[in-house]
Amino acid sequence: MTNGYELTDLGTDAALLNGYWEAQRGDRAMPRRADVDVLDLPAKLWPRFILLGVSYEPLRLYYRVVGTAVAEMVGVDWTGRYLDELTVATPSVGVQNMETIEQRKPTRHVFNFCRADPEIDEIRELRFERVLFPLSDDGARVTHLFGAVFPRIAMERIEGS
Repeated sequence: MTNGYELTDLGTDAALLNGYWEAQRGDRAMPRRADVDVLDLPAKLWPRFILLGVSYEPLRLYYRVVGTAVAEMVGVDWTGRYLDELTVATPSVGVQNMETIEQRKPTRHVFNFCRADPEIDEIRELRFERVLFPLSDDGARVTHLFGAVFPRIAMERIEGS
């Protein structure tokens, strides 16, 4: 994993996804899309699951699946949308996507994301962990990304309490 984090830094659920990716990968650089089935994962991960298709010339990412917890967190369901069409996505999401595609290895990033919360009539800052895993149908080029998004509590807020 990248972004300055070691595998030991992964939360329990992210580590579960990493183990699944490794098992599906076997001795290949990356598993194929056909090797990954969300139903193989524990049901508690389904709402946090994301699956993106990668197309080239031009490079575009398409949200095939966005779990309900992810859609609720960002305030909109991105399923069926291209990343470059979204105005809500933080630029760091695109950076992580590109890092995963270019390195052809899993990545883990922790992001801050701000969104308007009409229930409390103010801007809410969210902190979340996003893990991504590359998939390749031809064994060389990344054709899909799958992963999950998990809420995080800012450690500085815990320590400051």
